[in-house]
Amino acid sequence: METRIAATFIKVAELGSITKAADQLGYSQGAVTSQIKQLEKDLGVLLFDRIGRGIQLTEAGRNFRKYAVRLVRASEDADAFAMDKKDPEGQLVIEATSSASIGILPKVLYGFHERYPKIKLSVRLSEDTDILVSHVRQNRVDFAVFLAPKENYDGCTLVAERKEEFQFVTSPSDRLAENRRFHWKTSSMIPLFLHSSQRISL
Repeated sequence: METRIAATFIKVAELGSITKAADQLGYSQGAVTSQIKQLEKDLGVLLFDRIGRGIQLTEAGRNFRKYAVRLVRASEDADAFAMDKKDPEGQLVIEATSSASIGILPKVLYGFHERYPKIKLSVRLSEDTDILVSHVRQNRVDFAVFLAPKENYDGCTLVAERKEEFQFVTSPSDRLAENRRFHWKTSSMIPLFLHSSQRISL
């Protein structure tokens, strides 16, 4: 018996609904129904009674539930044992803009390095977002980190995102001081000095 099917059975029993279980597990309703039917066929017993829009465990289902729980727990324990015995190794290459490497990466990389000390981290700098994205598509780097408006990048997967606040300070005599608001693209056409108290050294 596959562990994932046992886990699906446990979730359906817990929620009393195939639809709710499918939503939480990330499966289609049809996939969950198919797994339950296959499980009932393999065991040769009816596990659920269909009552209106909901379902509940039969006596056989209640008896089987404890074995399903044991199976899932044993699988989780085996996975945990494997992880404890082998720390991930290798190299992770990250390419980032200088602003992202100053304001975002230090805390993230320190935490990652502490958790996975055997993985060698390599950070490259590039100020061109298009180049960063193309390097990810070409598998030249593992991740790209940059500050930009949210948009879709074909061939890439968005792993994480967060909003960032910026403070622009300029001389009262500068032309920018005349406008309390300006488009973010304006900042890419003027020289800027980026400051952060965070430092990184790996």
